[in-house]
Amino acid sequence: MRGTGHVGVQGRGQRAQALNQGGRRRVQQFVGSAVDLRREFFRARVYNRAVYSPEVLDHFQNPRNAGDVENPDASAQLENPACGDVLKLTLKLEGQRIADIRFRAKGCVSAIACGSALTELVKGITVEEARQISREGLVQKVGGLPEASVHASHLAVETLTALLQKL
Repeated sequence: MRGTGHVGVQGRGQRAQALNQGGRRRVQQFVGSAVDLRREFFRARVYNRAVYSPEVLDHFQNPRNAGDVENPDASAQLENPACGDVLKLTLKLEGQRIADIRFRAKGCVSAIACGSALTELVKGITVEEARQISREGLVQKVGGLPEASVHASHLAVETLTALLQKL
């Protein structure tokens, strides 16, 4: 069959084997890139542990009081124009006490963590006590913030101030 353009049985087997090997290579490349992605994911998690305090990471990974209060007594939303972080706070009062407060955040790790921690600081206290919450107190609650993330604590406290002014 030589020279006729037809491939014999042996030729078909070699071609199938070559295709199969190419397929294996593609699978190995895919698996290799998946392993690389997984390696990068864990490297990023280690990086985050080195940059952020355990409290910041805990509030980011397990945010408290996320969402909106149903039928709120007050609501405020601010945006940091420099970085684009957005924080919204809603609250419900019982007398002069803050019965419920919730947050929605769009932004960096620190913005989400500060929103979460702020709601823990404010829930259950009076409006006057909430007015006394400082940025430094919030930063202490989250175990400190890297210098590049301090803006998140400013956004959280400024949003709280705006919220309390509406009462």
